[in-house]
Amino acid sequence: MGRKKVQLELMADEFARRMTFNKRKANLLKKVSELSTLCGVDACLIIYDSDNSQPVVWPSLPGARQVLQKFNSFPKKKQRKNMMDQECYAKRFLFKLSKRLEKERRKNDKLLRTEQLLDSCLVAEYYFREVSNLKDTQELGCVLNKNIELISERIKLLHRGEILPNSQ
Repeated sequence: MGRKKVQLELMADEFARRMTFNKRKANLLKKVSELSTLCGVDACLIIYDSDNSQPVVWPSLPGARQVLQKFNSFPKKKQRKNMMDQECYAKRFLFKLSKRLEKERRKNDKLLRTEQLLDSCLVAEYYFREVSNLKDTQELGCVLNKNIELISERIKLLHRGEILPNSQ
């Protein structure tokens, strides 16, 4: 069973907020440790807490300094290669979504054209010369097979009594 969606806002109860912070901090430290060990990467973690004057540093202060010095020794271009802020992440995410949307639109347009060709066949307005090549015929076959599968599934559901005869 999945977890319910967590509301991202400041928790009103101070005790609950501290407990959640401590649990999440411990889990984050564990994950960074696992990432470093299992993947063999240099990592460090610095967590500033409003209640403590000293930050939590993993693996240690000298270890974190070493990782940060190594990072700072890289050229600026290499440092920023995989860095991403929220705006950059959102732009990249939107770009991927727009590409996926365009792909689905092309797929839908192709399906619509094929279904229109099929409709014209069914109402006897179709002449064989309209099918320009074997690809059109294959697409018609795919659409017919898909429709047959959908109708067969609907018939099975009707027989089981899971849907009413006139429902979509």
